[in-house]
This record gives sequence, structure tokens and C-alpha cells, in this order.
Amino acid sequence: MSRRESNVSGSYPGIVLTQCSYCRHVTVDDRHRASCPAFGGEIPEAILMNEVDHRDPYPGDHGIRFEPREGLDDEFLSLLASTIARRAARASTSP
Repeated sequence: MSRRESNVSGSYPGIVLTQCSYCRHVTVDDRHRASCPAFGGEIPEAILMNEVDHRDPYPGDHGIRFEPREGLDDEFLSLLASTIARRAARASTSP
């Protein structure tokens, strides 16, 4: 299983779930591959790995950005945002 596929299934070490798991635009097929109309299919690894916050513009996203799925409360969305911010900060300082 690739790093990308295992991350979506939640088994990649150090990452519980990707922000994409909570986005209304994303679909996951029966082989645990995520796709998004923002990118015409395959989601960039930086977004899947929570290295960038896709509420912000990202090259090639055609203006389609993270929008929470229905039923997520504000407290959970705040926790998700802080988790992404911490991961993005670590990614930006990694060699």
C-alpha cells in the first residue's frame, strides 16, 4: 500500500486522518484512493499529508477548497485546523 493510500485509510504513522476526510468535495473509492474535483482527480500529497491548509489557495485547485462535510461542529473544525497548522509548521521546517 502506498503512503498516499495508507494515509487516507488512517494507518500512516503519525497522522490519524487527512483534512480531506472531512471535506464535502472528496470521494474515496473501494481501494481507499481519494479524489477531488479541485485537482481533476488525484489530490496533491502536501494536502493529503496535512502539510498545507486547503482552506487557503493551492496551485491547480481551480478555486475549489476545503469545505466541511455536513454535521461537523465548530469545536471539531477548530481542532482540525490546529492539527493541520501544527503539521504544516513541522513540514515547513523539515529538511
